[in-house]
Amino acid sequence: MQAVLSSLRAAFTPRSRSPLILAAIAKNEMAAVHEWTAWHRLQGFDRLAVVDNGSTDGTAEYLEALAQLGLCELLHIGKCDRFQVVAYERLLGLPGSKDAVLCFVDLDEFVVSEAPGRTAGTLLRKAFARRKVGAVGMHWRLFGSNGHVEAGAEPVTQRFMTHASDTQRSINMHIKTAVRASACSKFFVHNALLAEGYQYLNGALQEAQFVDHPHKKNPVRHATAFASPIGGALRVHHYVIKSRAEYEAKVARRSAESAIPLNWDAPGFFKAHDINDDRCELMLAHSDELQAAMAGLDRQLREGSHFHLQVRGAVDAVSPRGVVGWLADAAADDPATLSVKIYVNGHWQGQCVADLQRPDLVKAGVSRSGRAGFHFRFDAPLQAGDVVHVRACANPTALARDTHVIA
Repeated sequence: MQAVLSSLRAAFTPRSRSPLILAAIAKNEMAAVHEWTAWHRLQGFDRLAVVDNGSTDGTAEYLEALAQLGLCELLHIGKCDRFQVVAYERLLGLPGSKDAVLCFVDLDEFVVSEAPGRTAGTLLRKAFARRKVGAVGMHWRLFGSNGHVEAGAEPVTQRFMTHASDTQRSINMHIKTAVRASACSKFFVHNALLAEGYQYLNGALQEAQFVDHPHKKNPVRHATAFASPIGGALRVHHYVIKSRAEYEAKVARRSAESAIPLNWDAPGFFKAHDINDDRCELMLAHSDELQAAMAGLDRQLREGSHFHLQVRGAVDAVSPRGVVGWLADAAADDPATLSVKIYVNGHWQGQCVADLQRPDLVKAGVSRSGRAGFHFRFDAPLQAGDVVHVRACANPTALARDTHVIA
């Protein structure tokens, strides 16, 4: 009898839910990341998992601060070929992610629910509660400039209401995907290749039909769009251009970062994507919630992370073999343990804790405890001409003499 009762308890005890993770690659998205994070917390995602691609505008430090709060798992990847492929593989292979659902979007994309009273997280958990569901693809809703020429102070989701028509335009047929990690054989930018026996659902949580590809359950890389009808309770709002000024600033920044032209750098890209057929005020209806979530997140960052600490630091010396310097919180009697990270030629090398004793900093009144020094050693000697850049972790304050060129 006891064995029977135990069996019944096991059968009716709910399984622990699969973690729902928002996954992305980020580079210099500081203007967007706070709103993006707050919105997806409202939508019920458990945490973020982000690969930083060498951000220099504070994005990496913001995400490191979220990691201190337990809200984000941040990965840095050093120089490698096929960065995007490696990044997706690392995200899918995170410790504990085997039973997780990862929703892959960019930082100009917002996962939304059009089902009254239910968040995107609620709908995704409902879908993935069915063990044979391997992925859910969600149609884009592409937003135009809304006639805005200059950037505004309001959140992106509150400034842009006009978008491409679902019935007159094909661009919204493109999808972004949430995938069960254990069901994913390979992940591409928009879609996943699923293991045998798993279903691919659309945003209406029905079996999906890919465009121009017969294998619905195992789409290949070019199958990035679902057949009509476009829609469903789950959508991805895509703000690729924003205002004219924001688009031009984005192109200028990315052009300076890379000699490889990207498709949205091409002449005519802005005009081709500035589509304002219809109006959607779904996000506007969540304005108060979003503002409260952003304010609450900022409070958490102030109280539980290093992001708003008033720190000071400097690089004292750089050689082909290592970097020496200091980073201190001068206002604290018992300072937080601070860290620095090192980049060489724009690629992440590693990080180290700034906790070495520096009596000179005590004497100078910079640090009360003196535990502020760091010494980072390179795995292999650097070459002449290599550029070394040192930054604080989880804090946007710049160190003095933070950039050096190896002689």
